Amino acid sequence: MKKKKTDQIQSKPHNKRKWIVIAVLIIVIAAAAGGNTGTSQPQSSPSPLPNTSTMVDALARQARQDIQENGVSDQKSEEAMTFIVETYPDFYADNETMEQAMAYGFWLEYAYEDDAAARIVAELGMGLEQAVKYVYRGAETVEDQATQENLNQIRQSLEALGILVE
Repeated sequence: MKKKKTDQIQSKPHNKRKWIVIAVLIIVIAAAAGGNTGTSQPQSSPSPLPNTSTMVDALARQARQDIQENGVSDQKSEEAMTFIVETYPDFYADNETMEQAMAYGFWLEYAYEDDAAARIVAELGMGLEQAVKYVYRGAETVEDQATQENLNQIRQSLEALGILVE
């Protein structure tokens, strides 16, 4: 009988350790499950500040995402072209106009960048982005030579498409 008591005494520390490990596992699992309620909402990042590179990058991402999700549509292309023709060269009236110009510019560039037949449209979009984004961020002014060259490039791209602007 003494032997049984010795076996029980020796197994108590082992049992105690086993229960501690089980308790820790239960706590870890409960904590992990407690944090996941199944109703998680996507975290939205704060809107980028206007007149920053972050905003320009966000407009570029939105354009690429729009193309990935919705494809290239004639309607969107016509909308962008109409905006450019009707607004040229007054893309700098306010932030809203500049942001719209950049958004259309990025969209045209990304939509037609791999289409050799429509390469001029992609270049038009790229020219529009460049004409606006530096002024938007305050790195250039409308009167700067680089801005004027970009505006001239937009005009030349439109003329190559058979569209005359003044």
